[in-house]
Amino acid sequence: AAGLRPLSRLACFVAADQLLFSPCCISAAFLYFGVLHNRESIGTICNKIQNEVLPTLRVNWALWIPVQLANFSLVPLAYRVLTVNVVGLVWNVYLAHACSAPPSTADARVNLNAPSSDPSEL
Repeated sequence: AAGLRPLSRLACFVAADQLLFSPCCISAAFLYFGVLHNRESIGTICNKIQNEVLPTLRVNWALWIPVQLANFSLVPLAYRVLTVNVVGLVWNVYLAHACSAPPSTADARVNLNAPSSDPSEL
């Protein structure tokens, strides 16, 4: 990335961060919350990661790509850490909510089609 123009170099850094590190970190957050906070089974955690990481990643991209592009190109160096910390606080609240939320409505629709174990519904 040393020979790239500043804008191309910036795009490479943001792309590497969002395409390589964000999926790993978001998956790790779901694993952490599932094991230590929610005390879910490994199967439940794996299903949640399969179903919830991509939608969470899309929200991550919608938030962090513009923030990082603006932060590195417009925000003075002295305020970059503060900018990321403020946005990071908001992101961490959202991520904790996403990790702790019950399964999405798509999962609920799948479960509604499953046979009921309630004898009154037979």
